[in-house]
Amino acid sequence: MKDKPIAFLGKTAVLGASLFMFLVIQALFQFLLIPGYTAASGGLGIPDMGMAYTPDRLYTLLAVMEGEALVWYNRVQLADLFYPLAYGGFFGSLLVKIYRKKYDDPIHYRWIVAVPLLAAGFDYLENLGFRMALILAPGRYDMLGWILSGLSTLKFLTLGLGVLLILTGIGYFIKGRRDAHFARK
Repeated sequence: MKDKPIAFLGKTAVLGASLFMFLVIQALFQFLLIPGYTAASGGLGIPDMGMAYTPDRLYTLLAVMEGEALVWYNRVQLADLFYPLAYGGFFGSLLVKIYRKKYDDPIHYRWIVAVPLLAAGFDYLENLGFRMALILAPGRYDMLGWILSGLSTLKFLTLGLGVLLILTGIGYFIKGRRDAHFARK
């Protein structure tokens, strides 16, 4: 029962679909949404693309969100509804594929697969918080700013850990293949 998420993420179709979704949304961000928002906001960055910022920085970014900048940020947030699902599914599926070869029992790598899903959870909470901050504007709530900064930082740290686990798993895979090759000689 506990291994149903692992079995689902281990399907090749899930890996392919989440990779496709990840690449499409990433391209949408890079080539349309981020440049559009940056131009409309006067060169300021997107709030949820930063780490360990202060409430002053957050409220500086939120202050320019009116008119065209707000329209572009709403588009960014719409795409960001699907982006955590895409990268969480892709990284999680990739980790299942990699670590399944090293461990027979999913209990040994279940926590590894949970890392990108945790990052996606932080991203969704962060998106909800930014929406709350926009609704509450022009009011200033420093505690909300600190919470959003913490969620952004946790999101990027867990994503970094996920990438590190993928690279480590690939290293194990390469080492295992190399060791098997030299054992035959």
